[in-house]
Amino acid sequence: RAGEADDAGLGYGSGVRFWVEPERRAEFGRVSEARRAAWVWRRYVTAARASSAFELRYEELATDPAGVGAQLARYLEAPNRPLTEALRAVHSSSIGRWRRELTPEQVADVEEEAGPLLLELAVRMTLAGRVP
Repeated sequence: RAGEADDAGLGYGSGVRFWVEPERRAEFGRVSEARRAAWVWRRYVTAARASSAFELRYEELATDPAGVGAQLARYLEAPNRPLTEALRAVHSSSIGRWRRELTPEQVADVEEEAGPLLLELAVRMTLAGRVP
C-alpha cells in the first residue's frame, strides 16, 4: 500500500504503531499483515468496550440499517431519518469475505491474535439471539 496511510497518518508496513503494547513492540515488525490487522482491531475494540462507545456490528448494520440507525440516533440524541438514510448505503458484500480471501495461514494468525475476543463477541451475539 505504498503511499497510503493508516488512521494515524502513518504509512502501512512494519513500523510500530501507538497501539502496540510496549512489551510487544519488537514483535510487530516480524508478524504478518493479517496478524497486524487483527492486532489493531483487537486493541481498538478493547479500548472502545472500556468506554461508553456505541457498539455497532457491521453485519447488523448491513442487514438492518433502519434498526441500527434508530439505535444509533437514540444514542447520539440525533434525528433518526437523516442518519438512517445515510446508513442505507452500507452493503453486505464484504460480510464473510475473509472466508474467501484469507489463506489458512492468515486465518491462523488472526485467530491467534484476536481469537479469544472474536469468540467472546460471537458467544455474546448468539446469546442475544443475533447469530454471527
